[in-house]
Amino acid sequence: MSLEDIPKEFRDSYGFIYNITTAEGKEYLGKKNLFYKNNRIIGKRELEKHPDKRTLRRRKSKAGKKKGEWIYYEERNKESDWIEYTGSNSTLNKDIKRGVGYTKYILKFVKDKGMMNYEETKAILCTNALEEEKFYNDHAGNFYKKNIIGRT
Repeated sequence: MSLEDIPKEFRDSYGFIYNITTAEGKEYLGKKNLFYKNNRIIGKRELEKHPDKRTLRRRKSKAGKKKGEWIYYEERNKESDWIEYTGSNSTLNKDIKRGVGYTKYILKFVKDKGMMNYEETKAILCTNALEEEKFYNDHAGNFYKKNIIGRT
């Protein structure tokens, strides 16, 4: 699977909400960015050859030898590891390393970061993922399983 396999109307999305279901029947709900921002710093030699500095972004250095000097950079969007990503839950990742089969479903594409956080929290809370044992999820936003069910 690649970015080209995503339908055209969703390619400009910020990220998506997904469900991982293991062969043992346990599930995990999560979110993932399709892209991440990466700033490439432009060096002195490249800056001298650059035709127009106004097309570049700049900021003042906050530390080091060049503290207070302008640093020029260009913003780049790179594709994230969304295809291989299996979530942040350590128990789920241990099970997958152990060889448990899994299937990943994309539930919903979202346009921005705020909506992605909201939709993930909504999916986790509406499915009772924090309370049911069949889910790997142990928190949703600031709601933690140990605070809801009791110390484990």
